[in-house]
Amino acid sequence: MPQRVGLLLVVLLAWAMSAPPGDGPDEASHYTRMVGLAAGSLFGAPVPDDADIPTAFTNPGTPEQRARINRESGEYEIAGHDRLLDPCNATDGSRPFDCRSDVADQIHRSRSFHAKTLPTSYLLPALLSTAGRSAGEKSALGRLGYIVQNVSLLAVAAWAARPFLVRRPVPVAMVMLAFTPAALYFMAVISPSGTELASTTAFAMCLVRAIRQPTRP
Repeated sequence: MPQRVGLLLVVLLAWAMSAPPGDGPDEASHYTRMVGLAAGSLFGAPVPDDADIPTAFTNPGTPEQRARINRESGEYEIAGHDRLLDPCNATDGSRPFDCRSDVADQIHRSRSFHAKTLPTSYLLPALLSTAGRSAGEKSALGRLGYIVQNVSLLAVAAWAARPFLVRRPVPVAMVMLAFTPAALYFMAVISPSGTELASTTAFAMCLVRAIRQPTRP
């Protein structure tokens, strides 16, 4: 099992290193939440129900849908050098990591559309991001935090499933197929979705083992 965990770690690190900062879906929003949490703001400042939706949303929907988006959002005060400017040339293959600079001493109010989402999944990435001195460094450290917690959760899942899957190639193959390249990609960028998948898998495998072996410590 250590070899497989190590291989998974290598694959996730490769995803994280090959994807420009802000490249993941909604990653700029998750990054804002992470940095805001690191600064001590759990949910950010409330956003009015009728506030304009940024241009990233080409179709903000009905007033009711806009109100729901804003209620799940929060605004954080972020220094210029910590602000991740999306999309960071993600679509320009000749300079994918050539991010624009910002005014370092200026404070910006940045909105996260995930301010009310799964706060505990951001804790380790937020803690690691405090060691970064720029948006790029904070983004890389945040991704590393998600990789560490996702690999740890999947290691727990593998440990729990080992007694009843080790000699059953079909169930093992089905589990492996569930972790498609897209799923691994979400585990390597700043996104709680990967942690949702990893934690759900770990919980399910531990539950199955507890049912099959209730007397084991």
